[in-house]
Amino acid sequence: MADSVTTVQPQPLNLKSAELERRFFRLIRDGYYEKAIGMVEKFIAENDGLDSRIKGWLLQLAGRGACLWEDETKSEALQRRAYSFNSALLRPRVAPAYVKMVSPSKQSENIVNLMTKFELKKGFIARFEEIADFLVPEASSNQFEESMRSLGMILGFHTQRPEHEYGKGPDILWILTEKVALVMEAKSRKA
Repeated sequence: MADSVTTVQPQPLNLKSAELERRFFRLIRDGYYEKAIGMVEKFIAENDGLDSRIKGWLLQLAGRGACLWEDETKSEALQRRAYSFNSALLRPRVAPAYVKMVSPSKQSENIVNLMTKFELKKGFIARFEEIADFLVPEASSNQFEESMRSLGMILGFHTQRPEHEYGKGPDILWILTEKVALVMEAKSRKA
């Protein structure tokens, strides 16, 4: 039975990001703000394969470092970049410029790429069920819209929540092909 257990290997890039975060906090603690910020920016520039949510998180940390360094201009610029990679982070004071979505590649390739991020097939199924749990009238509008965006990704489409991310536009946007998109306004019964 012990032979049938598979060990999940950590992603090397995720380990490097965690190590970077730790070094960043040490440098900030010791007052080396410029060095800490530069280290984050260099790491992001050298690691194209880094998940966009992690890029955003690291840039937000760098922005916080710039704020502690009392460089508000740099802090705001870093926070705008962070938010453009990960809209779940703190929204910058000035809304970021709209980033046009890339034309989608083949839908099936997108699905396969998403599925390969899960070590076990059950993980993908669990993620789908987690998304489906919020596709009900009782869900909050934010939960419902995020689940619709995630469902579009699982179906292999490029997705966005323009109203949430940029403060204007539709609630949900799915790009199906180069010339076809679904624009959705979600209404919820929950007040």
